[in-house]
Amino acid sequence: MAAFIRVQKNALILAILFSLATPVVAQDTTASDPQSASETGDARLQKDVQNPVASLTLVPLQNNSNFDSGPFNRTQNVFNIQPVIPVNISSYWKVIVRIVQPLVWQPYPNQNTGGQYGFGDMAPDFFFSPRHPGKLMWGIGPAFAIPTATDHVPRARQVQHGAVRCVVGATG
Repeated sequence: MAAFIRVQKNALILAILFSLATPVVAQDTTASDPQSASETGDARLQKDVQNPVASLTLVPLQNNSNFDSGPFNRTQNVFNIQPVIPVNISSYWKVIVRIVQPLVWQPYPNQNTGGQYGFGDMAPDFFFSPRHPGKLMWGIGPAFAIPTATDHVPRARQVQHGAVRCVVGATG
């Protein structure tokens, strides 16, 4: 029962964080014909998708398989849900919220079959970044590890904190 309540709490936290996403704003283009405006928008989107401090709301998914885990050479699987949510906080600054919420398949360490699924510890990062950067884009802020793991998944059992930073150079 406690694991079910913890899963509900994790789902509620993720739902609240997703709801913080800002609405999409139309792009301003100075191109004269629609074809070149579309190409300009596509090129900008291609650059922004590769930029970790861009003003895009993204939900990347990542799967990590850890082979030969434990004495029975089992495979642990970690599926990370990593939403990136930029929020404008002033005319000069934005905060980019990046959350890593793992869903873990943990094989039993003392058996050659079986295992359990569960949530891992949530790791939110908060990047404070200028809204209108030049060729050098950067973000800096706090990082946390919050003990939201279910009981049968390895976890920290304490809140951890530190710093996070990101620097990206733009070309062209």
